[in-house]
Amino acid sequence: MKKHKITILFLLFISLVVLSSFILPTIEKEQKYAKQLKYDKVSQNYVFWFFLRIQVDARKKEFRISGPASRATSGTVRDFEKSLWNGISHRQIAIGPFTNYDEAENARLLYQRNKEKVMFRKSENAPEELNWFLITFRYLKRARAYRLEPMPARLATGSANNFVDALYEGLAFSNLVIGPFWDYQAAEEAKKMYRKNE
Repeated sequence: MKKHKITILFLLFISLVVLSSFILPTIEKEQKYAKQLKYDKVSQNYVFWFFLRIQVDARKKEFRISGPASRATSGTVRDFEKSLWNGISHRQIAIGPFTNYDEAENARLLYQRNKEKVMFRKSENAPEELNWFLITFRYLKRARAYRLEPMPARLATGSANNFVDALYEGLAFSNLVIGPFWDYQAAEEAKKMYRKNE
């Protein structure tokens, strides 16, 4: 009987160790993510963005989205500019900066590998008219990085459906649509940040 109790206690101990190895990292990851998304709602100093991996097909002269967009991250405008530059050097494009998490999350769901997989999740605060602009870049084999290329681009305005049409049409011509932004002025400011890195 005593041997049986020791075996049960040993199994319980092993179960707790195994469970804690799965649960604790998950809790820490969620806490880190929650902390990352915390921002000053009063000063509105923080912005949101996410990363997108793009495959460049030089032969066909087209782009393809190669996977799901990353979770939204937050920081200052300066943090976004650093992420934009770092992302380009690691073959990722930072999409943003968005003024709030909902705006970034709604945008993130529109960037899918296939047009049929696009998910619309409109926030209550989202306007009917959205704003976006085009960028283009090329892959530098030696540097194993992207380089933004100068291109004339004005802001476009339309519905979420118009944005998705523009996104997939642009990919076929080696252009990437950045957005959609809820505010026209915020889209203008974002466009200037990309132009600074060309």
